[in-house]
Amino acid sequence: MSSARRLRSAVRGTRVAGAAELRPRRAGILDSTARSLLPIAVVAVSVAALQCTAAIVGTPIFRYLTTQPVVEIIRREVRGDDEVVLYSGYFPNVPFYLQRIPLFVEGNRELDFGISLEGPGPAIVRNMAEVERRVGRRRIFLILRTRARDLERLSRLPGQTRLLYKGRASSLVEYRP
Repeated sequence: MSSARRLRSAVRGTRVAGAAELRPRRAGILDSTARSLLPIAVVAVSVAALQCTAAIVGTPIFRYLTTQPVVEIIRREVRGDDEVVLYSGYFPNVPFYLQRIPLFVEGNRELDFGISLEGPGPAIVRNMAEVERRVGRRRIFLILRTRARDLERLSRLPGQTRLLYKGRASSLVEYRP
């Protein structure tokens, strides 16, 4: 082998050797970073998998605890001249899903602070007698918290009351004065 070739080979070997020395240091840094991020990635993927599983499995179970079944019944049954009334509790998703503002009566005072600032407004009614005066003989859908005392009180109203749905958190009563 000629001396020029040996020199080139030696230079190449040095370069490769120099590069080989740097690579383990870089790999070491990347290795330690990957090792430190691995637990975070495992936790993130585990939490995401758990949430997806809970959403898929829990949807039919927790539906019973929402007002969604009540809203579906009202959508199916309501006519233009019917009135929707929130009784004994304010359900903020009902106006959104029905695309109409229901009357609010006999609540647990969730809206007292706003009423004290702005006044009662046209949708807040003091009692069922005022609802009847305002609505007249039209059919009324009453969405209420599922409590025995409220269901009993509504069953004593003059006119016809019919329980359309009884869920764990909310119920629906049709009332015809």
